[in-house]
Amino acid sequence: MRYYCQGHYQQWYAGRELKPLARRRKYPNGVNNFYDCTKCGEIKHRDAFTTSNGRAHSWCKECLRFQGRSDKITRYGISIAEYETLLRQQAGKCAICRSDDPGEGRERFVIDHDHDCCPVTSQGAWRTCCGNCVRGLLCGPCNKGLGHFQDSSSILRDAADYLDSVQQKAIARSDGGLHDEIATHVPSVPRQHG
Repeated sequence: MRYYCQGHYQQWYAGRELKPLARRRKYPNGVNNFYDCTKCGEIKHRDAFTTSNGRAHSWCKECLRFQGRSDKITRYGISIAEYETLLRQQAGKCAICRSDDPGEGRERFVIDHDHDCCPVTSQGAWRTCCGNCVRGLLCGPCNKGLGHFQDSSSILRDAADYLDSVQQKAIARSDGGLHDEIATHVPSVPRQHG
């Protein structure tokens, strides 16, 4: 197993050719308050960098934030360009509810994928996805909803039938009938939910 420094590891992990890293330069302005970001190459004030033990990180905060987003996207076996293409195909909206808000304080939509496609590790978690099982982009609430319904279209249809039947009964009650009837719905095929 080969071991890499942080910069070379990131090149290797992204599948890029390993190249020499740029030297970090300090730009004097009083007390060396300006640095150049080794990721984007821009010269920025020290406040634009995350600091640890008095030392600034070699990447600016903006590049670090984007890298985190990039790692999360490529984990699903697609590139950032493929993610952006998928987002354009969906008109920048959730594939289910058509909301343009990713929800839950998120910066981007969740990548929905088929959990049965890619194998899991011995610890019960998968490391990367093959990319073939990506189904679309969802807002956080819709993604959680699919998870709660176990990604089952039949359970979702039963839920929709239930909501339709309750709505019809509510309309009937508002017309003066069925005051004492309790809304019930029995699925066509009983299911065990695990």
